[in-house]
Formats: sequence, C-alpha cells, structure tokens
Amino acid sequence: MKKLIKVTKDDKGISVVSGRELHDFLEVTERYSSWFLRMTKYGFEESVDYVGCKVFNTLAKQELQDHALTLDMAKEISMIQRTEKGKQARQYFIDVEKAYKQQAEQPQYKLPQNYSEALIELAKEVKKNEALQPKADKYDRYLSNKGLITITEIAKEYGMSGAKLNQFLHEKGVIYKRGSKWFIYQKYANERYVGYEIHLPEGR
Repeated sequence: MKKLIKVTKDDKGISVVSGRELHDFLEVTERYSSWFLRMTKYGFEESVDYVGCKVFNTLAKQELQDHALTLDMAKEISMIQRTEKGKQARQYFIDVEKAYKQQAEQPQYKLPQNYSEALIELAKEVKKNEALQPKADKYDRYLSNKGLITITEIAKEYGMSGAKLNQFLHEKGVIYKRGSKWFIYQKYANERYVGYEIHLPEGR
C-alpha cells in the first residue's frame, strides 16, 4: 500500500492524521484555518474527533496551528470534498484501518531466545503433523542432555535432514552462514543453557 498521508498514533494509541497534511493532499485552495473551521461545522467535536496541536513551519520560522484528526473524521472530511483526491484519501484511510486490524489479529511471534527454545519451536511445528508427533515429544531429551549432540542426530529424530534443521534455526535467528559453514550467533553461544556442544554440518 502506497503511503499517501502520514498516519501516526497519539499518546492513547489512537490513529491520527495531521489536518494540515490532509488539507495539502486534498489540494484545498482555501486557507487552512478557515477550511478547518468550516469542516468542524459538520458535527465534529473537539477532544473526541480532533485535538489542537502546533507544528513548526521551517520556511515561515514560526509555529502554526494544526489538528490531529481521528481516521473516522479524516475519512468523512475526505468524502465531503467530493473530489478525486477526496476519494483517494478516503480509500487510503480505509485501507490503513484494514491493515491495522489484520496486524492486530495476527498472533505476535516471539523469537527464540536460545537454542533450546528454537528446538521447542521445531517440536511445535512437527506436532502439526500427527504422524510425526511421537518424534516431536522427544525434544525434551535434548534439552536435558549434557553430552554432545549433533544437528544431524537431532534432525534424524524429527525425520528431517540436517540441512532442513539448519534452515529452520537460521529462520529463527539462531544460526547464520559464513562461506560454507554455519555458526551460532554469539548471544546464544555465550549462554550456558543446556550444557551440550553444538556441531553444525559444513556446507549445508
């Protein structure tokens, strides 16, 4: 979605738009102060639909009166203009609201904080396949093991290749590739979380 007008969040987390920026986008020739006063007569309430604020004009080197408008008010004002720019702005605000709603509905994924958590995430993914569930339940054996366990050994238990497990851990931000070798990010290598050494196959 192309950004047409800047949408920000106020101190209450409400999405707002600068009245002056909307005025400019709509290409209104009427002076902002007069135009905005006329817009408020359509039933908009201060502290509900908009709040006054100041902006600094670098060209005029002075503060100017502006207003933070809710998206609902911005949409209505755009529709009132009855211009092509007004239609564009209204549809843009609708799209912005949809994008915010979809983002809020999506589960927030928390990145693994260490190698152990990455294995747990792997187990969860494998559990989605009922045929592999018995293998997924074995991840706790690795988390408590104090010996040497290789990536290949772990991957074998999940019925996958070492290369596929490497790719999974790479996507989770646990390991990275340099040349033909895989390395563990330093923040994980420094932690003594399970006590086993990690051997990564080269060239995969």
